[in-house]
Amino acid sequence: MSSDTRVRSLDVAVPQQRRRRLPRALRRLLRDRIGTLAGVTTVVIFLIGLMAPVLAPYDPYTPSPSARLQPPSASHWFGTDELGRDLFSRVLYGARISLEVAVITVTLAVVLGCAVGVVGGYLGGGVDQLLMRLTDVFLAFPALLLAMAFAAALGPSIVNAALALGLVYWPGYARLMRGQVLSIREHLYVEAAQACGISTPRLLLRHILPNAFDPVGVRATMTGGYAILMGASLSFIGLGAQPPAPEWGLMVAVARLYLLNAWWYPTLVGAAVFITILAITMFGDAVQDATDPKLAQQG
Repeated sequence: MSSDTRVRSLDVAVPQQRRRRLPRALRRLLRDRIGTLAGVTTVVIFLIGLMAPVLAPYDPYTPSPSARLQPPSASHWFGTDELGRDLFSRVLYGARISLEVAVITVTLAVVLGCAVGVVGGYLGGGVDQLLMRLTDVFLAFPALLLAMAFAAALGPSIVNAALALGLVYWPGYARLMRGQVLSIREHLYVEAAQACGISTPRLLLRHILPNAFDPVGVRATMTGGYAILMGASLSFIGLGAQPPAPEWGLMVAVARLYLLNAWWYPTLVGAAVFITILAITMFGDAVQDATDPKLAQQG
């Protein structure tokens, strides 16, 4: 068999093995009723965020002083805020902003962390030591404190807050990916690929990275929930979204002033944050259980 034929065989065989694992993981996930419910809830929340301009009955930015701090009613399902704006509409748009934060944060953290982890784990030696010490520097700081520092340096806005969170969360992915690569590079198919003369970029992208990515995908699911919470925290202290943006953390920061005479204001906005983070976190736990190799052997 020629070298090119052996290379093509490896390129086909390894992805096929990975594809065979996916149906089994999906079946285990569907058997988890709580995890499935959390997944459906997460999807619904994301769809609400995407379709907020269509679903919202009112403009979330237009004030109506004559309707300020009205309780929930048929015309305003969640009541109104201190400027008379419809809270239901603002919560829907807040889901859209939270989705933006989660996507930016997870994308930046995964790309940066996986790049560092793959390079360090595969090359080893001094390169690995340098990259891991840089990772340790980031891990040495409390996540919220580091996010506050980055957000303050970049300037207060929701996009900058998401970028700051991405810079905070990438070390976890770097550590995870490095551990995966250190294990996978010792497999026989990697040695066979090297013997066949496959280039290093092709080996990393076609054979190592796809087989190391499963735990990264699980972690990304859970990071989305943490990113929404941290993004709301940054907005709460003034380093995230700025008025009049209908961002959940910013809304809670204002709503706490009206807790005694407008209970629905902080309660319903806080409930939206709670349900969203709970659903994403529980879904992440369910995905982690479904993709666990030990459970896979039992199933």
